[in-house]
Amino acid sequence: AGIASAAVNLNAPNMDVQNIYARKTCDVNATTGVPNAGYVIGTTGLFGGTARIKGCYVDYGGKHGIGLVTDADNSDVTVEDCRAEQCSPYGSQSPWVSYMSGATKTGNIHRYIRCITDKNSGLIGSTAGQSDNQSIWLSHNSGSGTQFAEFEFLDCLFPSGNVAVGISTLITMEGCTFGSVLNYCPTININRCKFDNKGLDILTTDPC
Repeated sequence: AGIASAAVNLNAPNMDVQNIYARKTCDVNATTGVPNAGYVIGTTGLFGGTARIKGCYVDYGGKHGIGLVTDADNSDVTVEDCRAEQCSPYGSQSPWVSYMSGATKTGNIHRYIRCITDKNSGLIGSTAGQSDNQSIWLSHNSGSGTQFAEFEFLDCLFPSGNVAVGISTLITMEGCTFGSVLNYCPTININRCKFDNKGLDILTTDPC
């Protein structure tokens, strides 16, 4: 499983992908104004294993900027020193997503290290985008399962916007700036983090 519509599709295990600069891949239906659901960098097919995405810049995708959405077991994926800015201003979007649909998939780890989103939302009539409490990063599945063992955020700058975390046993956040965090993981470790919008909410129902 994975996204088939992306400017850059990653479709192999144990990849080390560096220094991709890709922008403005979103298009919309001229009649309805609805954006495509494509990503700028997306995963599909065989992606997984021990993988790294490093030093990339993306913005203005149709749905997500960097989307890790391939079903796997026991994968360990690091996104390092990457920047993903606002996607389409015309529909539901977030610069980042971690997603798996397979209900029986388990043991996966996604690590985000020194990643940045400054403007999380598109703004019609402006290329600059805007910062508000819409999603910057979210995790979700197709409705069942706990596909992840851990999400890890180290020294990330995600000001103003929202980070919504579920479908994982553990979340670790250290040295980060967030607008707000909605957490539905049973164990959360937070150290030296700043919240500059609505703070931290510990939830009893999945926010996604």
